Amino acid sequence: MIITYFFPIFAILLIASFRSPRLWFIATVVGSIFQAASPVILVAGGRYIGFNSAYIIMWVGVFHLLKSSNSIIGPFTARLPPAFWLFVGFTVYSVIGAIILPRLFLGEAMIMPPRFGLDVGFVEPLRPSSGNYVQSIYVVFNFVLVTIVYSMMRVGKLNLSDCAFALKVAAIVISVIGFYQVVGHYFGLAWPYEVVNSNIGVGQSPDQTVFGVKRMSSTFQEPSMMAMHLLGVVVFLIVSGYSLFWMVVGLIALLISTSSIAYAGLAAVLLVLVILSIAKGRMGMLASVIGIFFLASVFVATDYVVNGGEVLQRVVLSKLDSGSGEARIYSDKVALTNVMDTLGLGVGVGSTRASSFFTTLLATTGLVGVVLLVAAIIFAIRGAFSSGPLQERPILVGLTFSLMALFLGLALGIPDFAMPLVWVVLGVVIALESLSTQVREKGG
Repeated sequence: MIITYFFPIFAILLIASFRSPRLWFIATVVGSIFQAASPVILVAGGRYIGFNSAYIIMWVGVFHLLKSSNSIIGPFTARLPPAFWLFVGFTVYSVIGAIILPRLFLGEAMIMPPRFGLDVGFVEPLRPSSGNYVQSIYVVFNFVLVTIVYSMMRVGKLNLSDCAFALKVAAIVISVIGFYQVVGHYFGLAWPYEVVNSNIGVGQSPDQTVFGVKRMSSTFQEPSMMAMHLLGVVVFLIVSGYSLFWMVVGLIALLISTSSIAYAGLAAVLLVLVILSIAKGRMGMLASVIGIFFLASVFVATDYVVNGGEVLQRVVLSKLDSGSGEARIYSDKVALTNVMDTLGLGVGVGSTRASSFFTTLLATTGLVGVVLLVAAIIFAIRGAFSSGPLQERPILVGLTFSLMALFLGLALGIPDFAMPLVWVVLGVVIALESLSTQVREKGG
């Protein structure tokens, strides 16, 4: 076992997480965004295996729940939201499918093994592998995260302010480290690879540039993963109005990230916000969105003046025409073929990967898994919005939009299940239906 230079930061988060459920939640969120780091590295069979800190700190949450029997039993004595039951179904099907489906359809589908990059384009006949067990463990871990957060919200160990503050901290950490990375590239400042990119068991791309422009990856393996997470927290800050300053800082970080996920995701969210603002007469929100469009237009203009528009052209407009884009399209075709070859059941979690989360989900868990998870997300969002008019609960609505933005980011180009922040926010949003019911009962 190798103890990395990230371990001291992890130790601080771990110790803080024992202090209270609130600090546990903050530590879990912060641990999740240090996605490129691992506190320890295991060496097994010639391979290096790292761990996301959030999945270790997660078990401290179980400790906080066990301190009170009501924390464990209480949330499950009342009616559980439909979204929770749907997520249970998704977890069970995914785990069982990871074991059964590769054996049931042995050799009947051609898959793209996750151990190879998409650009390789390598396919092989379906067979059981250790990846099925590893990824099913992550599915279980995600369920544990959702359950812990849901339970803490239900019994009052966590509240909306705690969640809002944690996402604000996430925006601060991602943005500040990201800005240091970009500025340091041009001024020759040292980048702490041994700390931030300490998970040597996975591919790391902190040095990417496009036409001489530094791409921001911050605390993540590569820019698209950073963009997906930062999109989620910035959208929360935009909708909730929780912190104007850090919303602007995070937004600027998104704009200079040179990530297509950042630009496409932000454009989609802003379009929805414009429609909702006009429909509901929320002129304050509309003014904020117009301000964001102005910042974006400044970025576009700067790109055209300095680079002739090449950055935007390369990372967004012509992305699908590039070699990477063609590899992604091919992987998605393979994923769709997997669905047809398995009668819609999928090839099992961990057997293959595609260009994004939902195409990978479709290939691995089939129509059943996709329907269960999408239904869980829809029911969670509907339950949260049933709390009342948008303007009365800005943090609640901000968290709901954050969830949508995170899954949008996954859909645009992140194929991984092991994204703890996504599942933490899902647990919060599932609990919001119960919280809104309590609010109404108290005269909310």
